[in-house]
Amino acid sequence: MPRLTAIQLSWMARLLWLVAAILPNNLVDSLPQHSAALQNTMTTELWTLWAIVTIAVWVLHPLSLTIARCLAPVITVHLFFGIGDSDTVALAIASATCALLACLIIFSSEYGANHVQAGAYGDEQRFLLRVPFPLMIPVGIAYLLLVITIAFTPLWFVNQQWVLGVVGLVASALLMWKVAPRIHQLSQRWLVFVPAGVVVHDPTMLTDVLMLRRGEIESIALAPADTQAIDFTGFTRGVPLEVQLRELIDVRLTPFAARILKTTDALHVQSFLLAPTRPAKVLAR
Repeated sequence: MPRLTAIQLSWMARLLWLVAAILPNNLVDSLPQHSAALQNTMTTELWTLWAIVTIAVWVLHPLSLTIARCLAPVITVHLFFGIGDSDTVALAIASATCALLACLIIFSSEYGANHVQAGAYGDEQRFLLRVPFPLMIPVGIAYLLLVITIAFTPLWFVNQQWVLGVVGLVASALLMWKVAPRIHQLSQRWLVFVPAGVVVHDPTMLTDVLMLRRGEIESIALAPADTQAIDFTGFTRGVPLEVQLRELIDVRLTPFAARILKTTDALHVQSFLLAPTRPAKVLAR
């Protein structure tokens, strides 16, 4: 897919996200059963989250990719749940649909590649790696807990539910400290091509950045079904790429990788598997 298409996707996400806010929606809480203080708090919260996502889709970077992918679904779900409370249901549906389309673009591999490449240094080409399957459920649960505590803690304080508010505040701080960096790691997993060779930057699977000179690489190709290469993909969907080396190298795994691979954390490998989100792009370069 040409570079122009990636740029177009970025602009589509930006415009759809703006249109979702311009159309009549429920980002302004006006429910009569809510107090004025609660309405103001919820409205401020929702528009703040919308503004953060807006900045994230305009500023291309791996960190902004994480922010957009974490917060855009929160606003989108809220827009859909609020359709029934809207006076203009058709326009509320259009607003929620625009937000949903923006979300789908934000989670696409081409859009993610655009953000990751924008943070590249010098003459390097980054390819985002797929999320390891064993992480999807625990990261999803942790993400939901993070969203719930951050969203509801201000509301508990406004409603003078002090115990819940304090618990939510402590839980939010702990989750931000422990969970947020782990989620951001998923946007920092790259196969990188540089003039001197190849770099595997994967803090989820590898303790150190794996740097390979061009002369050390025998081939990079689609992995055959009977491959014996060590699996650095974390068991993702699709056909991975197999990197064949001319000689054995030392690799140190993270505790997570050693656990799912049922091996020690220090290995000698001559071939390994990776799962870029755009394998055809890797093979075509």
